[in-house]
Amino acid sequence: TGAASSSLGLRPRPASRVYASAVGSTVGESPAFRLVALDDVSLERTSLTGVAAMFVDSWFWGTMSSEVQEQQLVDEVAVDMRKRYSEQRTADDSQLVVALGDYGEVWGCAGVELLSMTVDGKLPSSWSERRGARLRPHISNLAVSRARRRTGLGRALVRECEQIALAWKCPEMTLFVDHENEPAIALYETLGYRVVSSVQADKPIPRKGQTRRLDPGYAFAWVPCANVFLVRDLPQGLEDD
Repeated sequence: TGAASSSLGLRPRPASRVYASAVGSTVGESPAFRLVALDDVSLERTSLTGVAAMFVDSWFWGTMSSEVQEQQLVDEVAVDMRKRYSEQRTADDSQLVVALGDYGEVWGCAGVELLSMTVDGKLPSSWSERRGARLRPHISNLAVSRARRRTGLGRALVRECEQIALAWKCPEMTLFVDHENEPAIALYETLGYRVVSSVQADKPIPRKGQTRRLDPGYAFAWVPCANVFLVRDLPQGLEDD
């Protein structure tokens, strides 16, 4: 795959757009967007600020207390994405896919990570769980710009992550969804995913009332939640799916 130096910038939120110059390798296109996969080399040469800004706006719009908090959330998400999808990764393998518009607007993103997981979706913490775990591809950091929802972009990102998993010779794809997010669960079921289990977890939310920059890691508060664990068996010839 090719690599290109790029700088992803942040534009004003009212337009709900962030911009990027060409990055990574184009892996899919439609009239509305193109999908770009970032390998280690291209990601190391790329600022992730624009992708992180779209992600924060998509997930946390209307819940942030100030512009200061929003910028800190963007900075921390960009750092987290770099740790997940570059050579800094703790997963066995990972890749980030970004959806761009005609002028480099970041319309969406999704990552896939190869993680050691049990059959019911737990990250093993004991010897017995580690014995029963195996490496499984997992979709993470999936977000679609508020301006581009209900356009098929989320489906395209999921399918591209599945293609990456097939390239890794994996027979399945996994993901988590908050159990309260019934529309998302229903959508994934239409894409061939089935509910396997429910897993207790913590989810990040913007810390209430933040008006000044805090120490790194403190812009998010973590609250308990229950995630639904979904799995899809990946067929061969998925590009025609």
